[in-house]
Amino acid sequence: MSIINGTCFYNRLIIESKTIGRESIDTVWKSNYNREYQSNIKDLVFQNCNFLEFPKFISNIDQNLNILEIVSCQLKYLNKECFIKYTELTELNIINCGLKILNGDLLENLTKIEKVSFANNKIEEIGPELLDNQNNLKYVDFRNNKNINMIFDAGKQESTNTLDEIKNEIKEKCKPNMQAIKRTRSSSISPMSSIIQNTMQQNMPYNLQKIFDDPAYKDFTINISESSFKVHKILFAARSPTLAEIFKNNPEAQELNLRDIPEETFKAIHDFIYNNHLPNDVNFIEVYAAAARLKIDDLMDTIVAHLLTNVDKKNAIDALTLSNKFNIDELRTKSFEAIQSKIFPERKLDEKLAREPEKLKEIIAAKNMLEQKFAEMMLKDEASGGQN
Repeated sequence: MSIINGTCFYNRLIIESKTIGRESIDTVWKSNYNREYQSNIKDLVFQNCNFLEFPKFISNIDQNLNILEIVSCQLKYLNKECFIKYTELTELNIINCGLKILNGDLLENLTKIEKVSFANNKIEEIGPELLDNQNNLKYVDFRNNKNINMIFDAGKQESTNTLDEIKNEIKEKCKPNMQAIKRTRSSSISPMSSIIQNTMQQNMPYNLQKIFDDPAYKDFTINISESSFKVHKILFAARSPTLAEIFKNNPEAQELNLRDIPEETFKAIHDFIYNNHLPNDVNFIEVYAAAARLKIDDLMDTIVAHLLTNVDKKNAIDALTLSNKFNIDELRTKSFEAIQSKIFPERKLDEKLAREPEKLKEIIAAKNMLEQKFAEMMLKDEASGGQN
């Protein structure tokens, strides 16, 4: 179930969403915001959304969008096609989204851009021509990234870097791995996976949808636990390098045994491969472990992105267990902070416990047991009129 909140102030729309998978956001957008409403939007803001790729529905908004902000959205992939319609865009802010690579032609279509910020990402590689031919730039912010930490502000030149200094820093410290840049330019994940994602979304042609839904066209069987799933071999090969290698080495095989994967776990993987959707009630540790085994990287990223945004009292210990099992530092920090603030707000926990989830689980269980006994004693005391 998607939860999407849109708040509009004149021509400014702020969207806050907690959902897994971009297709849910696309669907809710189309259901709730008509064409006339979209055409009035000049300033569009996303906060805390769990899409990993640029939302398709933005291309439905009229081309007069001036400002686009994407903040804390775990946006993993970006290329120039994302902005091809928005020649009127003057300000672009993509902040705290986990971006690692920026293609040199990313801003190619944004000839009127004046302000751009990629602050608080994880940027390592940038195409050296990124800021070339951008003659209107008044503000450029690359602060708090892995390989670059600079800002240019034309209004405060005495206390900031110059634009030329930032360009030189990009060329010297953020030299791109050309293979990675080529991959992100041509496709978000892989050529075949991109085709699948373009067709498996809500705009899939009706006849193609019928083919995917018809079991007669499913050409491979995966045996899980006590069940079997008929699947499209090409779809699973596109999303999982491990399965692709198995299929390649055994071209005549018609089935594969993965009996040690629980049925509910595989159902979640199956749903993700076909629909880019992951239910909220799955066992994230088991699903992540299976995804790691099958090398379904975008599923692993989706789980981490979801937990980073939605870690709470109920799932914090599971998130901490997952982070330690697979050495995910950011998730470890976030889940331990949640345990500290939501479960033990009255006392400071030893930070070593962040790497000992089983011990921490025992401490939480003991705390809960003591609180329950205390509550029972209080009820008993009240029942006796305070005579005990």
